[in-house]
Amino acid sequence: MAMRENRSRLPRRKTRAVMKGNVRVGGGADISVQSMLKIPTKNVEECIRQIEELADFGCDIIRIAVQKEADAKAAGEIANAAEMPVVADIHLRAKLAMAALEAGVDAIRVNPGNIRKERDLEDITACAKNYGAAIRIGVNSGSVRRRGKSPAASADRERPIPELLVELLTEHVRLFEKHGFENLVLSAKCSDPVETIHVYRKIADTFDYPLHVGVTAAGPPPEGIIRNCLGIGTLLAEGIGDTIRVSLTGPSSEEVMAGREILRSLGLGGGGVVVIACPTCGRTSADIRPITILLRDAVRKIDKCLVVGVMGCEVNGPGEAVECDVALVIGAGKGILYVGGEKRETGIAPKDFLNVLLEEIEKV
Repeated sequence: MAMRENRSRLPRRKTRAVMKGNVRVGGGADISVQSMLKIPTKNVEECIRQIEELADFGCDIIRIAVQKEADAKAAGEIANAAEMPVVADIHLRAKLAMAALEAGVDAIRVNPGNIRKERDLEDITACAKNYGAAIRIGVNSGSVRRRGKSPAASADRERPIPELLVELLTEHVRLFEKHGFENLVLSAKCSDPVETIHVYRKIADTFDYPLHVGVTAAGPPPEGIIRNCLGIGTLLAEGIGDTIRVSLTGPSSEEVMAGREILRSLGLGGGGVVVIACPTCGRTSADIRPITILLRDAVRKIDKCLVVGVMGCEVNGPGEAVECDVALVIGAGKGILYVGGEKRETGIAPKDFLNVLLEEIEKV
């Protein structure tokens, strides 16, 4: 267990705590993983089914799009049925935010890029206060610049996006505070991981609100996962971030799995079994990829903080296996089992690889 227990604890930025439904964000709480449904909100039954599925993958908070009044009503039905907090994603129309809150969602996300009027924000604030809901102020590089031919839009086009993001976010935080609302979570996402890092560092130095961290429009895997890991992982390693969403062009389940793995890899929670495996090379005498994939899928729901390894190298394999809680070193059609750093069994047949590993995981 050395790999999980002896890792130095990364710093965590101190923030105030915000409740999103039954999930605490910030204030020293575990970092939560979020995702967003990618189907119309009006499909209530399918939305509920997908939320239940995402919960099995380790999702803590789910966001849904609210584009019209019917969506707000459906969002309330979904929130009443879901076991995790439901956040309504609001753009353009302040009335939709209030309709979603009245319907029963746990929190809303408003985009300052397209809801800018103070009167609208005042109305949203009053409604959120009334229902005890949290608000995420979520600015985004895709909507931070004003459009059209106005002098303000022309000026925006001449300024760097990171600068605009921080300025717009700060402006809206001050407006919410002016109206006595501080139950806030903040985010400011770019599609460029480096810009994202710079923006969040600035926000973290300015505010003590919890931060929702992510890289927007990152694309499909593997590129999207790499961009998210660079942005989210760097910030978390610096102690910045209280809840994360890995944005991917793909199934929401992939977002959640990637988010959980980022947390596990940094020793910041995420729970579950970490599966490691050698990359293989010319020294490898067996294809370890199939058993590694089977093992990864089999242990996904096991809530034990263990490191389990699959090794195929006779040079480095034994040494790497000793560092695991449970490991299998495979070579010449047979496997050698290591448990707690000690050789436990030899001559294991390929057909028994998975069962032997799972049995030992169960015993630990």
